[in-house]
Amino acid sequence: MIIIAKKDGQVDTLHNPAPEEGELDLVGPSPDNRMILLTVPTGDGGRAWVYHIGKTELHEIEGGFGLGEIGWRNKGGIVLHQGCVMMTHCKKLESKNVDSPWIMELVEDLGKTE
Repeated sequence: MIIIAKKDGQVDTLHNPAPEEGELDLVGPSPDNRMILLTVPTGDGGRAWVYHIGKTELHEIEGGFGLGEIGWRNKGGIVLHQGCVMMTHCKKLESKNVDSPWIMELVEDLGKTE
């Protein structure tokens, strides 16, 4: 469970949306502090969500994340890798819209082509 104290004095309590898969981790707030990136890591990646504080909405990032980078970009939006086990099927994705950073776009396919 993660507790978020908001500027207006209200408190949001987030429960793990996938408790059967592991512990909920707080990756961190967006650069503008409007959203929070959360993960449930597994051994080789996991699932990820963006919590929109003002709207009290939780949005899952489709496909989760793999080994490698996951986090906020300086101007907002998220960058992450999917796959990346033994560098096969590894893809780098970024969100282009800071208002809906849970919608990811393929930036680079880093997988082996053998």
